[in-house]
Amino acid sequence: MGSKYKVDFPADSYMHMLKYGLSYADLEHLFITHTHHDHFYPLDLTLRWGGYVRGDIPKELHIYGSQAAYQRMLDTLRMYHEAARDLDQCRIAFNVIEPFERFRAGELDVMPI
Repeated sequence: MGSKYKVDFPADSYMHMLKYGLSYADLEHLFITHTHHDHFYPLDLTLRWGGYVRGDIPKELHIYGSQAAYQRMLDTLRMYHEAARDLDQCRIAFNVIEPFERFRAGELDVMPI
C-alpha cells in the first residue's frame, strides 16, 4: 500500500517504519480494523508531532475506524498530550466508518466488512 496508506497501527509500528525506511510524515490514510493493542496503539500517533518530526506537523492524517476506535484514540491522546484536545491542531481527521458502507480514502475506494 506504499507509504501513504497503512492498515492497523500496532505498538511496533514505529519499528516497522524504521525497518522498512518509511516515515510517519508520509502516512496520509490509516485504516483501523479493531481496537486490540496489537492492531491499534494510538499513543504512537504522538510520534508525528513536534519534537519527533522536523518542522511543522506533517500533512493531515485521515484515520478510518469504528466509534470505539475513535473514543480510544481520544482518551489515549488526551491523557498524554495537551494538544490532543484539538485534533485539527494535531492534523488528525478521524472518520467513523460502518460495515458495508463504502467510502473513498485518497485514491482508494474502500468497503469495510
